[in-house]
Amino acid sequence: MALHRRPAVSYPEGWKSDQTHHPFAQVGTNGGALEAVNECPACQAGNPPENKFCGQCGSRLPGCCLACGAGNPADHIFCGQCGVRLGDAAPPTVAAPTETVAESEAERRQLTVMFCDLADSTALSERFDPEDLREVISQYQDVCGGQIEAFGGYIARYMGDGILVYFGYPQAHEDDPERAVRAGLRIIAGVAKLEPKPGLRLHVRIGIATGLVVAGDIIGQGASEEHAVLGVTPNLAARLQSLAEADSVVISDATRRLAGGFFDYRDLGHHQLKGISEPEQAWQVLGESTAVSRFEASAGSGLSPLVGRQEEVGLVFTPISQMNSLIDALRWRLCYKNQYVEELMEWLAWHTRWVNRNGTDFGS
Repeated sequence: MALHRRPAVSYPEGWKSDQTHHPFAQVGTNGGALEAVNECPACQAGNPPENKFCGQCGSRLPGCCLACGAGNPADHIFCGQCGVRLGDAAPPTVAAPTETVAESEAERRQLTVMFCDLADSTALSERFDPEDLREVISQYQDVCGGQIEAFGGYIARYMGDGILVYFGYPQAHEDDPERAVRAGLRIIAGVAKLEPKPGLRLHVRIGIATGLVVAGDIIGQGASEEHAVLGVTPNLAARLQSLAEADSVVISDATRRLAGGFFDYRDLGHHQLKGISEPEQAWQVLGESTAVSRFEASAGSGLSPLVGRQEEVGLVFTPISQMNSLIDALRWRLCYKNQYVEELMEWLAWHTRWVNRNGTDFGS
């Protein structure tokens, strides 16, 4: 900021009424009034001290605070109005921390949906005080939630005494239908052991369906916010649950095909379900089958024939045929033949047990 002899120009009335009117005003040695003005670094034009921009070229004037725009003397380091260092921009505003959750986009996928419902819940609500009923429902939900979590399920919603569960979202497994059925059987066994009140036994009905859905859209707000699943599969699971008797699991035909021979079933026939155009085949799960390996369970539901695998099959049967030739060569030594046969049977039995142990039976 430079000092200039005030030119003989007409300033607005009041702006130079006396030399103390503005803090920039100074008195010269010869008694003439000297006015402190901002000199524009671009065009060297003089400007009144309250100007923020040059009146001749529009450039920002030195001494002007970038934060609040107030004018300041040239020897000031900090703005006298807001305290920001001159030449610095306004201090960044620190926003209140907000928790952001990454939302996945909706996607088309195969999903197994379980609908679990407490049987005779209306009678329980009439029988017990609301606080006592809350304890009963809480124990029931704890048992269900523990088994669902153990088998990788996702509880989408609690609806009073009903529970909507997804197997295959947000994390998918190749055996989600099997996991859902196993979880259903374990829920029934766990709830049957409960006695939340003296003499009170609880019973559940479970429906399971598998099909294509679109999952991931978030609907609702606040406490009601949830990941929506669109498709017929959730409705089908709810309808199958209504077919189930107390302490039973009813599944769709698609779930039964994918679960394979891991379970024993009872055919419930075709049913015309509300909201479903075509009759649906329903199956009741009676329990786990006696299959000791995943291959045996798959074989129980039928295997597709091997095509183009002659070489691989030959690698399996060639050593066996060679062993038979060796036994025939030693036929005259019957004792040794029997010993060879015994060794072969033990070897096969050992490797069969090893294969079964190294299978992928769930929960082993």
